[in-house]
Amino acid sequence: MKKTHHHILFLISLTLTALMMRAPFTSVSPLLEDISRTLSLSSQSAGLLTTLPLLAFAFFSPLASVTASKTGIEKGILLGLLAVALGIGLRGTGNTTLLFTGTALIGLGIAFCNVLLPAFLKRRYPERAAAYTSFYILIMGIGAAVASTLVVPVATLGGGNNWPLALMACLPIAVLAGLTWLSQLSHATRTSAATSTEQVVWRSAAAWKLTAYMAMNSLINYVFVAWYAVIVQEMGYSTEDSGLYHGIALLSAMIPSLIMVPLLSKLKSPLYPCIAAVLLTLTGIVLLLITQETALLAGVLIGMGTSLGFIMGMSMLNWHSTDAGHASALSGMVQSVSYLVAATGPVIFGSFHDLSGDWHFSLKILLACSLVWGLCAVLVSRQGQSVDSEPSTQQESH
Repeated sequence: MKKTHHHILFLISLTLTALMMRAPFTSVSPLLEDISRTLSLSSQSAGLLTTLPLLAFAFFSPLASVTASKTGIEKGILLGLLAVALGIGLRGTGNTTLLFTGTALIGLGIAFCNVLLPAFLKRRYPERAAAYTSFYILIMGIGAAVASTLVVPVATLGGGNNWPLALMACLPIAVLAGLTWLSQLSHATRTSAATSTEQVVWRSAAAWKLTAYMAMNSLINYVFVAWYAVIVQEMGYSTEDSGLYHGIALLSAMIPSLIMVPLLSKLKSPLYPCIAAVLLTLTGIVLLLITQETALLAGVLIGMGTSLGFIMGMSMLNWHSTDAGHASALSGMVQSVSYLVAATGPVIFGSFHDLSGDWHFSLKILLACSLVWGLCAVLVSRQGQSVDSEPSTQQESH
């Protein structure tokens, strides 16, 4: 009975944590114009506000595994949730400096959760890690979609323009996530020899294959999220239709999670789902290139493809790691590089548009990136079950 109670509490903690792993920064984009006007932000500053979390993911991901080696995986995730809660609070003050400081803290906190959750699942639930990974990615998508949908109505409550209140809306969930996560500290795990493990991971060819796979997946995804609505508008659709299509495309990203939750634990090879992800994305990009009538279908296919690719990438973090310490080191490397690539993607592809005058050249480059992603998918799927590592010693305190 006690074990069942503890497991239910874990599922609640995992759900609340996953809700906070995307919603706090996806909720900014719908309010960006109001924030910029109120605080007199330049277009460059406004753009930084949306890319700052990705840069934080890139630069703070390696720090997560180092922190876990000193404090424990569970405490590292708790520190991440506290940083997210503090960041949300600072961001909601309406002050320009605190807005950027809070956004950076949110990025730091989510980076810790991104890196350490796979390691936590690898250690605590090794047989169900893949299924739980798919589950929390599904919850992440739900949180992002709900936050993006509700943030504007919250900001206009009472007929005003209260964007600081809207940015604070996630705070109670972040605090509750931290409180429920305290229940996981009774089985805290600290991984030792983190430095040597990380050095081995960064020198591993297999780890670089997985990193390349996730980097291409992240690049395509964030270029799509940033520019899909604009591409649709340039095809002749109205602002309302482009916004609706964008929302539907984001919601379609949840479909692979719903399908993969029961399947991942039974999957013997990641090859076919990875290839399916690439083919869905390739088809969507080709449709955007050849006809405007299928713009919505193209968005749905790309949303599903990049989401399925991300699910498989996160699952392979567990499949290709030997223990929790190795999982956190591998996750830190993969996510640091992939989010750094993702942060540059929207800017570079926007520049391609400015140089060529339309989106055809950018989409052709994105098509080429998808082919490279497909090659990476084949290479990483065919390698052995685990990436080269020196198994780390684990110390447990109960």
